[in-house]
Amino acid sequence: MVVIDDPDVLGVARDLFVSGFYSQAVEAAFKMLDEEVRRVSKEGMSGTKLMEKVFSPNGPIIPLNEQKTQSEQDEQAGYHRLFAGSMLGIRNPCAHANGWISDPQAALETIVLCQHLLRKMKASAKYVPRAQLPST
Repeated sequence: MVVIDDPDVLGVARDLFVSGFYSQAVEAAFKMLDEEVRRVSKEGMSGTKLMEKVFSPNGPIIPLNEQKTQSEQDEQAGYHRLFAGSMLGIRNPCAHANGWISDPQAALETIVLCQHLLRKMKASAKYVPRAQLPST
């Protein structure tokens, strides 16, 4: 059984989902992912363009592994497409089409994907949790 337990995902999506706002819950989760990638990468863009640049297999800003083996290079290239595709195929439709996801099971599955992508980025050597950032 898959559990949504990442505090960042829960913090933005749980109340919306429980209230029956499935599309908005999905949108909130992917917007949070977008914001976290932007924060970690220190890039000013967002959405698909951000993911294309940050996770590019050719000199990624956020490398997901050491990219020493073919398998590691393939992993980076594959996740590059998953991150970018999730913005294009999930976040954008949720943001621009009211009620794009109306089925709770589809919403849960999509939020699980968001959680997986967020955890993948959090496992990268580049990731610094917000709590560990120096205060200004």
